[in-house]
Amino acid sequence: MYLRLSFFLSILANKNDMDIVSLTAKNLDVREIDIYVSKTEKCTTARYIIWYYLHYNKRKSIAQIAHQFHYAVRTVCYGISKIRDGILYQKYYQEQYDKFMNEIVAKCP
Repeated sequence: MYLRLSFFLSILANKNDMDIVSLTAKNLDVREIDIYVSKTEKCTTARYIIWYYLHYNKRKSIAQIAHQFHYAVRTVCYGISKIRDGILYQKYYQEQYDKFMNEIVAKCP
């Protein structure tokens, strides 16, 4: 019980990042909570895109992202590198990231 409560409180502590998660959830058609816990491809892609954005655009360290999302640092490194390579070489990831960036730019100046 305590672990779940601390998990959700840490999510709410970062309001700007929470906005990014909710926009991503709407944009990529997944539930917000699934971005944090689900292991389906659609949800992991959304999560990895958020991590990539937070790391490269918001300049958050991998350790900060791992702590915020309650994942191991190694998992966050893997997700960021997977999306980085996907954006460079695969059209699906390029389209998802472009959709994400257009929504973020429009909603979060």
